[in-house]
Amino acid sequence: MLRVFTEALGAYLLSRLTDMPETVALTYSLPGTVKGKSALGLFLYALEEDPELRSTERQYERVEDGWISRPPSLRLKCTYVVSAWASDDNQEEAALTQLSLLGAAYSAVVSDDAFSGDCLPAPLNDPKLPKPVINLSDNDLPNRPEFWTSAGCVYRPSFSLTAAFSTPSTGDIQEYIVEGLHVDYRIR
Repeated sequence: MLRVFTEALGAYLLSRLTDMPETVALTYSLPGTVKGKSALGLFLYALEEDPELRSTERQYERVEDGWISRPPSLRLKCTYVVSAWASDDNQEEAALTQLSLLGAAYSAVVSDDAFSGDCLPAPLNDPKLPKPVINLSDNDLPNRPEFWTSAGCVYRPSFSLTAAFSTPSTGDIQEYIVEGLHVDYRIR
């Protein structure tokens, strides 16, 4: 599910880069790994359960002769570093291209706080699941020099983005309706 969601998020961000003069690549690896192309980097660096947005109640659904109960879906919170890289050898033009890429990605996150159901592939587009929520993160990891040093590249402008999504529940339990039950009470 994590891979499916991350690829859908990347495709969503790329679809918002409509005014770019050249085709932009997308990378999910460490920043700066795509050489010779303008690229938008979407690197997952933190993953945790989001208990605040997770329901704790089992869900029940009526079927032919009984009920199906499902455990609550897991709500995951993913934090990504979004960075941009330009292919241009001209330093001035490369810097402006990076700014254009980052600006477009930033405005996509700020303007849309939830994916539409059309952006998500199955099984994440289940109407019973809450829509994913994306927003800017207050995590300052992309602004720390040690992050860029450990990635093996020079510092680049970037921002953190947090996305929370629900995974479909597993472990359905079939419960049948009891019919024709007769209880006999003894009177003393």
